[in-house]
Formats: sequence, C-alpha cells, structure tokens
Amino acid sequence: MPNWTRSATLAVALTTLACSHTSPFVPSRPLVGDGRPVPIAADLRLVLIGDAGDPQPVEPVLDSLTRWSAHAPDDTLIVFLGDNAYPEGVTQARQADAELRLQRQLDAVGDATAWFVPGNHDWANGDEEGLEAIRRQEAFLEPRAMFVPDRGCPGPHTTDLPRNTDPVVRVVALDTQWWLHEHEKQTTDCTHATPDAITAGLTDALDTPLPVVVVAHHPLATHGPHGGFFTWRDHLFPLTRLVDWLWVPLPGVGSLYPLLRWHVVRSDQDLIGSANRTMVTAFDHAFATSADRATPVIYAAGHEHGLQVLEGRTTDYVLVSGLGSSTNATPVGHGDDTVFAHEHPGFMVLDFADGGIQLSVVEPVANGEQVVAQMPITRRLGNRSESSRF
Repeated sequence: MPNWTRSATLAVALTTLACSHTSPFVPSRPLVGDGRPVPIAADLRLVLIGDAGDPQPVEPVLDSLTRWSAHAPDDTLIVFLGDNAYPEGVTQARQADAELRLQRQLDAVGDATAWFVPGNHDWANGDEEGLEAIRRQEAFLEPRAMFVPDRGCPGPHTTDLPRNTDPVVRVVALDTQWWLHEHEKQTTDCTHATPDAITAGLTDALDTPLPVVVVAHHPLATHGPHGGFFTWRDHLFPLTRLVDWLWVPLPGVGSLYPLLRWHVVRSDQDLIGSANRTMVTAFDHAFATSADRATPVIYAAGHEHGLQVLEGRTTDYVLVSGLGSSTNATPVGHGDDTVFAHEHPGFMVLDFADGGIQLSVVEPVANGEQVVAQMPITRRLGNRSESSRF
C-alpha cells in the first residue's frame, strides 16, 4: 500500500475516534438544566470565566455575564481565569488595545467584585516582557478589580468569603504561568517564591473546614488540545485551524502537527510539557494531603477554549471554564473522568447557600443565556461521599 494511502487510511480511522463534543456531552444521565438565569438565592455566588480577553464587538458571553452579576452584585465574585488580554497582554506595543479589552470585561462586571488571575498570554505570551506586562495589567485594573496573585508573585493568595459575615468558602488564587515562564519572574518580596514554598503554602491553604476553590489559568487535567486531544479535522484539514474556510485535505501531512506537538515539541503550555508536569505533580502532592477532609476541593481553570467538568485525581472536581470570548473554540473530547463537556462559549457558576454548593454551566443563546447543566457539588474523594453526577 503506498505511503499516502496508509496515511489517508490512518487519518480516516482517526475520524471515528476523535470527534469534538459540539453538543453537550454527559455520560451518565440526561442533562439537567432548565434555562433559569438565577438557579438559587446564594450566600455567595462565584462566577468562573476564562480566556475572555478577545471580546467581539458584540460579545454574548460578556452580555450574559452582566445579567448574572447584576442579580446580587454585593454577594457575587467574578474570577477571570487568565488570558485576560490577547494576544500578549499589556505589552508596550499593545498597551492601548489590551486596556480596551480589559475595560470591556470590567464593564461586564457591573457592581460585582472581580478578580483577574494571570494567564500565559498576559505574561506577554511567554516573552521577555512578561513580568512587566502583568504589572501593567495590575496597575490598570486597580482599584476597580483585584489582580491575584499580585506583583508577579506565584501565590497562593488565600481569602475566606464573604468577608463581612461567616465565610462559606476559601478561594485560593495561583499564578500557574509563573511556573512555566522562561524569562524574568518575581522571586523577591513574595511570601512563596520557590516551588517547594508554593506547594507548602497550598497545603496550608487547604487546612480549613471550609470548601476550597482554587482558581488558576492552567488546568490539572483536560481532554482538549492541551491534553493531547485532536479531531479528524486536525488530521485531515489542519489549515482550518489557521483559516476557517481553508478546507484543503492534507492526510498524513496534517497528522504531523498533533504527533509532533505531543511527542516531539512538548510545549510547557500542554500537560505533556516538562515544566507543566512538574507543576501538576507539585499541586497534586499538596491536594493529596487533604484526602480525608469533609468539604470539597475544586480546582477551576481556563486555558482550553471550551467547557469541561471533570472528576479530579486529587481534587474532587476540575472545572475548565475557558471560553469567555465567543470565537476560537477548540475541540473537546472526554475520558472516564468526564462529567460534562461541550465545545461552546460560556462560563460556570458556583452558588453557596444553606451549607450546599451548586454548579451551573451557563451558555449564551440567541435571546440571552441558558443553564445547560446543574449539579450539586459534594465531597467525592475519600470515605465522606460518593461521586455526584448530573
């Protein structure tokens, strides 16, 4: 069989194995979600939205965010999970454009409280100007919003919320790009400035009877491209990733990109990268120390341009809420740990009320937004509780 024929046969075979979930995927039960814009009255509402730094002139995700944040702004914290200003953060060359992108997100917050966590694009997309770029972003956002962790430090930044009443959750912010950045980064005047110190700080942050939500940019697990998932389109029509309409079949040649990316190049922005694996191992070690706690630990991130709810290895759940801008969705597959997956814009909401936690997955639709999925969050690991599913 000629080489090109073998390549084409392999690529066609891959099409049966690698289809992105362009409709909501829930492996166990029919999807729960009735479209209510406000699922419950909450003591605290935590909105998780990642990769919102490329808003369109009319941005339905930010419009939906505005409506959700307006319900109870005094009790709402919105966390932007990094990549807040594409393509390279607040660099000198793109400062005016980046600040316009950040202002669009600030406008969507309304009267609610907002945190911005840095992502790799905010660090000048990994370039030498990265540290200065995130310092400029922090200066622009203050005093309207908090940039956490601050000053280019890696964190953890720990806050018990609400501040004015009995707290219902501990929120811990990490700067995961600090681990991956190859150029200058903050190592002085930080409470934790080495990998061992960060891990110890995270372990200490987990020592609480409160539920813990860790917010960062890079996920601990994913079934998107950063986790090695590629679709038939990547193998057969790779140029469509550059230009949507460029459907030129390149069987075999197209397969080189995912193969090289995962097995040869191994970017640290992917889970397979050496520095990324070191970081995830360190975090897993810290999370493993909380295995016998009574309340849930949730890790929320962006980075992938889609929506995933996963059962964690060392946390109860990993939430990937990474399409806060309505373009540039990336493929998402599933694994044994998948609870929900959808290649779609949107964000996730955690409502804390009456001692319980409810997760909602919110997606913009033609005339507003829809709650496409809801589930209670309970302790999944250890002997305290069994897994919760839709």
